[in-house]
Amino acid sequence: MGIITQILLSLPPHLVQIIRDVVNSPDVRRDIPPPTTCLRYNQRRDPDDNLHAWRPEPSTQASSFSSGSGQASQAAEASASPGASSTVYTARHEDSQVSGKAADRSLSWNIAITQDTCVHAMAKAQQDALRRCLQDARLPDSFIQYCVGDLKMASLEDFVNIVTIKDYEQELKTVLTDNCADTKDQPLQLSRARAAWRAVRTILLRQEHRRQQGEPVEELDVALEPSTQETLLQQFKASYNLSIDVHYMPGDTLLGRLFRECQRMAPTVISISK
Repeated sequence: MGIITQILLSLPPHLVQIIRDVVNSPDVRRDIPPPTTCLRYNQRRDPDDNLHAWRPEPSTQASSFSSGSGQASQAAEASASPGASSTVYTARHEDSQVSGKAADRSLSWNIAITQDTCVHAMAKAQQDALRRCLQDARLPDSFIQYCVGDLKMASLEDFVNIVTIKDYEQELKTVLTDNCADTKDQPLQLSRARAAWRAVRTILLRQEHRRQQGEPVEELDVALEPSTQETLLQQFKASYNLSIDVHYMPGDTLLGRLFRECQRMAPTVISISK
């Protein structure tokens, strides 16, 4: 989230206004879990100094967003559990003008990142990775729904471990394809399920090997797979009812890093200057 904060601080005013309108739009989905615990991050930037400091503070405020010269301010608060102690993640920057000159350009907003939301996002990312692998194998949607919905598979590991390595070819038929109407007694669909299982297991073995060698599981700055990036943009469009022009999009490597850091909940703060 640190890098996202830095990017937001560097945006021109008209883009900040767009973001504020999106955050306060009634079309934005509000189906994330209620807040429980967050972090408050205070940042103030002036022409001569950059100061970054973490300050945890108890609060029941969930989220707010404000932008402008201090004249206009809007805030949206989500309900928190009675008596629950939450800590709000805050990035603050103020805006004012003195004698017709810009004394301090600023942006002020409060964003709540909750533990429940992070756990929910991580679980959804793992399940989405499984969905993409099954979709890439061209398995029918009903089969994917059977795996994710009926069997409650939540990760690549679940799909691999539901059968044994020795007899996976037969067990995939018995456990999975024969229990779905669109894949039962369909040799082509069974072969696709087997191919998907082998592909997923290869991914897991590669990750385990890199882990044992003390290497990162994946390079952060590598561009996302086309299918992953397309899914990410579709989810952004569905969530915020907004399409960002390609000229305002981050580069492929930066987008890949942001995606992976958000998945891992391990943000990096990068200093940005014009």
